[in-house]
Amino acid sequence: MRVGNVYCGLGAVVLTGCGLIGNELSPATDPPGGTPAGGNQSGGVSFTSGGSGGGNAHAGVDAGGKSGFGSGGVSAVAGASSAGASSAGAAGGPLPDPDCSTAIKVEGDLIVEPGKVPSGLVSNVWGDLIIAGTANELAPFRCLQTVGGSLNLEITEGDLSALGKVRSVGKNLTIQGNRTIVNLSGLGSLGSIGGSLFILENKALVDLSGMDLLAYVGGALEIRENPELSTLKGAEQLSTVSALTITDNDKLENLDALSQAGHTNVYINIERNRVLSSLAGLRGFDQARSFIIRDNEFLRSLHGLDRWTSVGELVISGNPSLGSLGGLRGLKQLNRLALSQNPNLQDLWGFDQLETLLEANIEDNSRLENIDALGTSLSNVSSFYLKGSPALTTVEGLRNVTSVNEIGISSCGVTTLNGLRNIDTIAVRLALTDTKIKDLTGLGKAGFGSIDLEENSELLSLDGLSGINTYFFQLTLRKNPKLSDLSALAVVGELTQGLELDSNAALSSLTGLDNLKKIDWISVVDQPALTSLGPLSALQTISTSAIFLRNSQLSNCALQQLVTRCKAPAAKLEDNGPCN
Repeated sequence: MRVGNVYCGLGAVVLTGCGLIGNELSPATDPPGGTPAGGNQSGGVSFTSGGSGGGNAHAGVDAGGKSGFGSGGVSAVAGASSAGASSAGAAGGPLPDPDCSTAIKVEGDLIVEPGKVPSGLVSNVWGDLIIAGTANELAPFRCLQTVGGSLNLEITEGDLSALGKVRSVGKNLTIQGNRTIVNLSGLGSLGSIGGSLFILENKALVDLSGMDLLAYVGGALEIRENPELSTLKGAEQLSTVSALTITDNDKLENLDALSQAGHTNVYINIERNRVLSSLAGLRGFDQARSFIIRDNEFLRSLHGLDRWTSVGELVISGNPSLGSLGGLRGLKQLNRLALSQNPNLQDLWGFDQLETLLEANIEDNSRLENIDALGTSLSNVSSFYLKGSPALTTVEGLRNVTSVNEIGISSCGVTTLNGLRNIDTIAVRLALTDTKIKDLTGLGKAGFGSIDLEENSELLSLDGLSGINTYFFQLTLRKNPKLSDLSALAVVGELTQGLELDSNAALSSLTGLDNLKKIDWISVVDQPALTSLGPLSALQTISTSAIFLRNSQLSNCALQQLVTRCKAPAAKLEDNGPCN
């Protein structure tokens, strides 16, 4: 294997003009990035057709290292000889055990596809390796031990047994679009993946068995659209991942094989796994930056997640069988909660140890009856929104909260705000829409930024407001059919933004606004019972605009006088009552 034409490997590959004349081939165990003794330093290797029986199948050097794959890349062209690394699996039979002592290393990237296959054996690829086609294209890689970059396997048919010597992948490993493999038995020597592992769109894959030595994945594990996958068996040794995505696996029942895996501040996404019934396999984790559990039809509980203490964003949405959050009882800190469209969920038991919840959106959980579990420990809330829970009648879960930025309650059966009794500040806004409250009792301590009351069918008055509210940013009262009394606003002297009154059919008087002196804008629309602007006699300034529309009993002349007196820069007065 020296002098003249040097034959490399069983496939009768001939290397010429690449610095190997008069020197032996370097062994397959040279370190990544090193140059083999007497090896090629000028660029990538280009493989061409091999001759029968070890004939002169020349493999030249692209001096620029640009064989169609970028600098340092390798182009693999045409097939193996009959004496060497041929496509032995073409007929479906096992490949012979190769002699790897003559296998070569590739220092750049290598792309393999039907008709473009190395004719010699390859032991290491220090760049990226992409293999497309069928198992036939794997024949030259029976000696492959290491891929320094990413390994992409786009093998549509046949198993991966030719890769049985692969021990590590430096970056990402992707196994995608195979129609026939039922497991990953061909990867039995693989111990570590420096980047991410992607197992995608493999139609016959039933489990992950065969990867029994894999203990380390430095990046993400993504398992997506494998329609026959029923278990993650084979991943039992996996000890760490930084992100986990398991989506659209129609027959996957549980995640138990991941029970040894763990990581702090992981990203987890579990979506659209139709028969998934348990997340207990995630017990090894205790914190997450993001944890999404969405559209898993048969998921009934979150048991097994008791070690979890902190989550940045928690999304639990569209899980029709989920009846309990009890598995999250260890959770103490949650930055953002999105809990929606879980029609079987009746309470928030499982959040009873939660101390901090910066933002909560609890929407369209049709059977949710109470949020009382939050009242055990929760004291720190920034924004809290409830929507679409008609069976929910109280907000007692907020009884220990003293300060928030914003509270919104919409389309809920809430009849009382007593659960807000200890709040002294709602800095930005209180928005109540389509509730059953009759007044604002329970807000006796609270100072406000803005109040927005809309479509509250039982609201009669604003009684219960604290007397400390001498000004608001904005007050909106819209489509509250029984609202007739604004007297609780008697201490308000300024609205720094505006006042909107719209379609409150029973409101006949503005008594309560007697001390209002300054406002940015005012809009009074469709107030058929309102007869007088008398209570606005102290109003001196309208800074921006005045709108009065379709108020049949308010004199248009009186409205014009108000606009003139308060020096409103813009005004719109239409379809109001006649001048007296």
